[in-house]
Amino acid sequence: MNPPAVPPDALVLFAHGSTDPRWREPFVRMHEALEAEAGPGRVWLAYMEFARPTLLEVIKCLRGRGVRKVRLLPLFMAAGGHASSDLPRQVAGALEVYRDMTIRVLPPVGEHPLVAAAFRSVAREALQRHP
Repeated sequence: MNPPAVPPDALVLFAHGSTDPRWREPFVRMHEALEAEAGPGRVWLAYMEFARPTLLEVIKCLRGRGVRKVRLLPLFMAAGGHASSDLPRQVAGALEVYRDMTIRVLPPVGEHPLVAAAFRSVAREALQRHP
């Protein structure tokens, strides 16, 4: 029997984190749904603070599985302090430990046109349902 193939890359969903487990539930559901679509080992979830796994823990696990290329999707609304300073610091720390890894940080999900359109739809519905 052949060992399972190593995925060529992985997507890491990167959320802020919270000590309240209820806050994490939508991110866990998103991760589970995407992993079911993409297959095992392709989509991971990491938190910046207050929750685990951390980015470094996920990168360590990916490295151990043979993955060398990571796309990191910040689940933030905009490129504020976390996206422009905290996240790059954590990525740099992970790359310092795992020098053979490549981590490509994508724009925050809130800046994607589809997310903006979804927010407008929810706002329109609120206007119509709750005059």
